[in-house]
Amino acid sequence: MTDSDIDNSPRKLGQAKWRLMAGLSLSGLCIFLSLRNVSLANLKEALSTAHWGWVVLTTATFVLTHFLKAFRWYLFFVSPKVELGRVVGVYFIGQMLNAVIPARAGDVGRVFLIGEDQSVSRGSAFSTVILEKIVDLLMLSLVYLLVSVWLNQTAM
Repeated sequence: MTDSDIDNSPRKLGQAKWRLMAGLSLSGLCIFLSLRNVSLANLKEALSTAHWGWVVLTTATFVLTHFLKAFRWYLFFVSPKVELGRVVGVYFIGQMLNAVIPARAGDVGRVFLIGEDQSVSRGSAFSTVILEKIVDLLMLSLVYLLVSVWLNQTAM
């Protein structure tokens, strides 16, 4: 990407600022609506009894797991034009959509987003998502099998 590829016109910068302000405003509204009926005394009590080591460990594991899943999705692309940073960004956008919209709509959103962002065909992008779900299913089946064997061994 060269300097001539970047549009720094006042109109584009104004749109970016407007989108940032709209996003921050929407986030603030959602936080307000989520917390408006929360008792601060109960919240303080709950936070004081939390085991912060476990909270940090759980959060770190959650974040690392998602970065590794995004990297795995990147490995499914055969095109050398696909950039890891963009795939990670699109993956996290898809996860956000999955949290907000039902029926795994974020996975469908990833197909469209990566297609437009990285010039990948929708069919190719869709096949990577399908492959990802198959690998997830196989790994879940393997964990289920291992836990079943372990529980049978410990029950004897």
